[in-house]
Amino acid sequence: MKIFDSLSIVLPLYNPHVGWEDELLASFRLLSSLFEGIDYKIVIVDDGSPTDLSASLAKIKCAEPRVLLHGYKENKGKGHAIRHGIKQVQAIYYIYNDWDFPFGVQPLRAIYDLLTTQRCDLVLGTRGKNYMKALPFKRKIISAGVRFANYLLTNFKIGDTQAGLKGLSNKARDMLLETKTNSFIFEFEFIKKVLKQKLTYTFLTVEPKPNIVMSNFKFKTIKKELITYIKLCFGNNP
Repeated sequence: MKIFDSLSIVLPLYNPHVGWEDELLASFRLLSSLFEGIDYKIVIVDDGSPTDLSASLAKIKCAEPRVLLHGYKENKGKGHAIRHGIKQVQAIYYIYNDWDFPFGVQPLRAIYDLLTTQRCDLVLGTRGKNYMKALPFKRKIISAGVRFANYLLTNFKIGDTQAGLKGLSNKARDMLLETKTNSFIFEFEFIKKVLKQKLTYTFLTVEPKPNIVMSNFKFKTIKKELITYIKLCFGNNP
């Protein structure tokens, strides 16, 4: 397949708040400045939002011609949405992130520079101390537990697998597309595959934007993800 762009940026989207499109377009203007002279595409994947986003998506597409719109009617989870988006494009490098850019847009340029200068297969955003302070108490406990389990059960050198910001080469892209987990815990499965194949990786510490509001998790979601995580730790498919 012919490679068209230097970079593809994939943004999963699910049921965003009112006014989200203007917030996203402001981020896109910053991206345009940061990536001036670089060919890139932005893939937005609507992961089955219950609210009709067609008017907002059309507004975004009109304002930013580099945007490609994809989606489906049934909510399938963040992992599925990111795989779906990455399948739609072919580039030299890929970055995926949450649509609201919780760490700002500058880290995306830093990740791109690491991919191109260090020639590594994967750049992992790792959440700094300020991010952990901003989390609701329940999410702090979950995050700390996952980091500890990563070291204890998998011998990972990588403690934080769930930052939601990653930069990939095509080798890492292939590993991502082999994952089966649909929810946000897919990153753990993805990184396990990267380590098994001995792909190269590096880190970028990221901090949250000022005044960011972190969402909380329902107990049902926590229970489901814990079961998936345990299965992945012991080498079983989710």
